[in-house]
Amino acid sequence: MTLRIEAIIWDVDGTLADTLDLCASALGTAIESHGGPALTKQEIFSRFGPTEEGVLRDEVGDRWVDAIEVVLDEYRAGLDGTEFREVNQVVRALADAGVPQSVVTGKGARGAAITLDVLQLSGVFEEVAAGSMDGSVKSDEIARIVSAWSIPPRRVAYIGDAPSDIHSSREAGVVAVAAAWKSGADVEHLASLGPDVLLRSEVDLVDWVSGAVDAPS
Repeated sequence: MTLRIEAIIWDVDGTLADTLDLCASALGTAIESHGGPALTKQEIFSRFGPTEEGVLRDEVGDRWVDAIEVVLDEYRAGLDGTEFREVNQVVRALADAGVPQSVVTGKGARGAAITLDVLQLSGVFEEVAAGSMDGSVKSDEIARIVSAWSIPPRRVAYIGDAPSDIHSSREAGVVAVAAAWKSGADVEHLASLGPDVLLRSEVDLVDWVSGAVDAPS
């Protein structure tokens, strides 16, 4: 039976835009230039969970206040061309149809705002819930937004690219939709976690939305 969806909450990095490598590069530059260790991309990925600010604080202490400016400058400079074009078209089409949409991201508020501005999605979402310097708060933020909508959780989908997004969706009681369209996506691992829906491409997203999402009448 096809799950019927009334509202969607989106992740950002790896879901709305192919930005994970850019995030790692910007963080690596900022950490090393502020006295921290030289970290590989995978080492930086392993530190994701807190916001960019939180990762920097863990690596360079109080110097994170200056280091975050380096991250955001390098990040903004590299954002052009990272958008998933068909995904962003889906977001706009759903907004035009009146489907409630929000964002829950692990990014800091400033990084999230920059991303949505460059993607020309600022103002499209009802709410943009950023992460925490102290670790992931995605499940709590998803649950809070769903409660405010007064929509049954199993009529709301959270779309994200990371294994942790599947876990956060389950904790919040919403439909877990695994986005596997980014470059280098580990489709087999995502599938092994048993998401409610696994979308391997942007075309899969378009097809799924057309069949599962109910626009307001």
